[in-house]
Amino acid sequence: MEFEPSPRELLQQAVNALILRPDALELFEAVDSLLNLVPRVPVRLTGASAVLNPLLDLKATDPTAFSRVMELADTKRAALGKPPLRPPKATGYDKTEYMRAFMDQKRERQKRAAEIENLRRPEKDRLIGNARLEFMRVQSAKWKAQRDAALAKAAQSSGGRLSADVREAVLATFWAGVDKQLDEDWDAAKFGKPQP
Repeated sequence: MEFEPSPRELLQQAVNALILRPDALELFEAVDSLLNLVPRVPVRLTGASAVLNPLLDLKATDPTAFSRVMELADTKRAALGKPPLRPPKATGYDKTEYMRAFMDQKRERQKRAAEIENLRRPEKDRLIGNARLEFMRVQSAKWKAQRDAALAKAAQSSGGRLSADVREAVLATFWAGVDKQLDEDWDAAKFGKPQP
């Protein structure tokens, strides 16, 4: 009498196929192409890919367990020196992260500019409160105007629009110049070096 494998054993066979079989990447491609359909559409794999049907069932009934099983398969593949079933996602442009970093840098530069200005002033004329905030706002507006002029000059010299890489290089050069100037101004204000 032949015993029918349990769902757990069938799932184990599916995972082993993804770990051990030479055609595992192609097999996984078949499953991966159907994952968005599960559980809305009852789909089944046939032929050599049929061994992976328990993964489709798991995805339909317990997506969290499916994710854990896929992580396990990739971990075991890595231990055998095999590539992951899904290539790692490319880390693209993250606007939120970019803006957070940009605003941190802006605040730091504004703060340094205000500190330098206060070093240059007599104690009674130091910038505090709203006067300090206004000074920082005006300084940022000056930097923005200089930055825009640098971008416009670069665009004009390249005959039109700037590619993302060129724009990034122009901005990096501009802000490096601002930081260098802040360092020089700090030294001049703190240690009495003459300003250029």
